[in-house]
Parts: sequence; C-alpha cells; structure tokens
Amino acid sequence: MHNNEIYVGLDIGTAMIKVIVVETQSSQVNVIGVGNVPSQGVKRGVIIDINETAAAIKAAVAQAATKANIQIDEVVAGIPANQLKIEQIQGMTAIVNETKRISYDDVREVARQALISNLPPEREIIDVLPSEFIVDGFDGISDPYDMVGVRLEMRGIAFTGPKTITHNVRMAVERAGLKLREFVVTPLAVGRTALNNGEQDFGTILIDMGAGQTTAAVIHDHQLKFITVDQEGGEYITRDISTVLNTSYEYADKAKRDYGCADSTLTSEQNEFLIESVGQREPMRVSEKYLSEIIEARVDQIFSKLFKQLQPTGALEMPGGIVLTGGSSLLGGVQELLQQMFGMNVRIEIPSQIGIRHPSYMAGFAIARYAAAQSQTERVVKEVIFGNQLTTAQQDQPVLEKERKHGFFSLNNENEEKHQMIANGNDENAMEEDDFQHEPQKNVKDKVKNFIANFFD
Repeated sequence: MHNNEIYVGLDIGTAMIKVIVVETQSSQVNVIGVGNVPSQGVKRGVIIDINETAAAIKAAVAQAATKANIQIDEVVAGIPANQLKIEQIQGMTAIVNETKRISYDDVREVARQALISNLPPEREIIDVLPSEFIVDGFDGISDPYDMVGVRLEMRGIAFTGPKTITHNVRMAVERAGLKLREFVVTPLAVGRTALNNGEQDFGTILIDMGAGQTTAAVIHDHQLKFITVDQEGGEYITRDISTVLNTSYEYADKAKRDYGCADSTLTSEQNEFLIESVGQREPMRVSEKYLSEIIEARVDQIFSKLFKQLQPTGALEMPGGIVLTGGSSLLGGVQELLQQMFGMNVRIEIPSQIGIRHPSYMAGFAIARYAAAQSQTERVVKEVIFGNQLTTAQQDQPVLEKERKHGFFSLNNENEEKHQMIANGNDENAMEEDDFQHEPQKNVKDKVKNFIANFFD
C-alpha cells in the first residue's frame, strides 16, 4: 500500500449509488469523502438505462468531491455478480534478458500467457488474481520481481462476465465525465474488508442484503470458494408491505423502517401504528406483529433459498459463522431469524470509519480499500486486462507521475466443471442509520412462526 494516494470506489446499487473517497496514509485507509444519491436506471444491480445512471453517478461523484475537497477524474467500479464466472488459469514464459532477473515486463508477459483463452464473444475478463508464481520449479512465490530464473509461471483466478453488463458500466462512467480505472469483484472485496483474518482463513459465509438482491459468498483459505444470489432484497420487502396493506410504496417503506421486524416472535399485537391506505379516508391501524409477519414471509423465503444453495457446499459447518452486511441487514429481527434458520453464529459488520458507519456503505468502502491494498505485482497483472497504468512507479521502467487509484468489485457463482458459476450482483439499500428506530428485542423463541410464508411465492 502506497502512502498519500487517493482511491475512489463506485458502488452502483439498485436503491443508491455510493461513491467513497479514501486516502492512504501510513498503511491506513482514511475516508475523506462520501457521495450518496438515489439510484436511477438500475434494476437488480444491473444498469438498464445508461444515461439515467450516468447522471446519478455524476451527482454522487460531485458530492464526494466537494466533501473531499478534490477533483475526481477516475473511479474503480464494482461489477454486479450477475452471470459472472470464475476459472483457474495458468501461464508460462521464458526469461530472455541477459541477467535473467525477473522484471515487471516478465510478469506482464506471463499474465498474458495465462489469460490466453477462447472466451465466447459475449463475455470478457473482468479481474485477475494471481495465486502464486513459480520460478524454475520453486512454487508459492507471491512476488517474483527481481528474482533470478529462466522460467516464470503464474497460477491464478480469472473472473469473466457478460459484455453487456461491463459495457453499460463503462459507458455510464464515461458519460458521467469520468475515466474507468478498473473493475473489481464485489463479494471478494467485501470479504477482504468485512471479515477478519481468522474468518477468512477458517471459513465464513458472507451475506450481503441489498435492495434488489441478496448475495451469499463463501470465503475460505482467504479465497472466494462459492457464491450464490437470490434476486430479492429490501425493495421486495417494501413492495410486499405495499401490496398487503394497500398503501403507497413510500408509506410502506417508512413503516418498514420505523416499525419493521423480520422476526414476528419479537413483536406484539398490542403495539400499533397508523398508515395511509389507498381508497380509505382515515388511516388504517396496523399492529407491529402483523407488519412483522409480512416482512418475515419474504425474509424467510430469501434465507431459505440461500440455505438450499449453501448446504451442499459444506459451508454451514465452517467455524466462522455468518457475517451479515448490506443496507437491509439492520432491519430488526434479521440477525435473530438468520441465526435460528441456519443454526450458526451471526454478526452484523458495519464500517468503523467516520461518515460511513452503516452497512449500506460497506460495498463502496470495500471497493476503494481493495484497490488501495493491491500489491505492485497484482496491479501489474491487472494492467494486462485494462491496458492503463495501475502501478505508481515500476522499478524496471521510468517513474511516472503519481496517479490516483480507486476501486471495488462484485461477483457470483454456481458450480461448473473447473469453474464456479457466479449468478448474482451486489446491491445497496437506501437505509440510513437513523432510519431504524428500535433495537431488536433480546428474548427470542426457539421456533419462528411464519404465518404468510406462501403469500409471495
């Protein structure tokens, strides 16, 4: 990690578009600016209207630039996990210079060799993570620069995604007047940021509850092993409330934030609130328990789908438990319900930096932090994909003027032979810290009753 560099993470979510500006200093990452505007032209984490999304990105970047008191010219964008794939790659090159000392040009060349593949025309490489380098048969090397050898090999992981998704993100960034520095895979970045070393080592399930979809990623041995997505999130809960109570989306969203709880066993019939109902002159009186039953039906359905996908992987036996993040994770009762359904310890991860102390900011912060933490060698490898300079001062070439960096990423997968399919995307909920006016109650019954679980199948 280099000092005094600026990184800008762009998180394009279904509900909100967030821009997080960080500065590296003494191996620390400090947040110096935040932009947060309602999302436009995005559905389930995927851009469906480039111009609308570009306008929202431009507004969020302007907010962040003003707060950081800097000019923002380029960003690192998180790519949604929808239809992403991950596969093992390997390449080899000969060291041809007279001294046989390995340069970053050699690293680029071995990365090019590793990335030679017959991709379908509708897909492109989004990110590459070198797992190890091998010099003359000696493996387990993380950085081969300046070593001596005649043969250099690289093993790693490549992420590929639909060109439609990457093209739309690239065009939205460009139309916002910005340069796209690089793509990153969101769940991987969030995993490195939200999980401690022990959780990444021994194995943990990371669940990100966004507005448009919910992602579950399995992190083990500091690697992303499996990922699955359910394309339901906080917005679906709000729509359920709106439909059942015959009220507007805005009133339903307010009721969810003010009185909502995902575990009906934590609520009471005696606690009631008033809500406007379409076609009624007077506000309708609704119990918190009835509202909770509506919410619980959808949340139960989301978690049940994730459980079915995760169970065959053995992830439910991992000692790290579940780490929950994303904008909907602070909805009352979610943590308790998830713990009961999965039988695992569950904790909610919230960024600790001032100005972003809410789980909805986790993805954007992780984007920037991930880019900042990339090693020189990792950046050299990624230059093969993006073609632009990601390193600050390569020691085997003339030192270039210091550049800004930025970033974050998203991904998904299902099992395939020699790859994992990734089928999800990372979305944000618009929920802010003050949107939740109650804390979950402590007494939880052993069995959760779900009265209307089949209403929304």
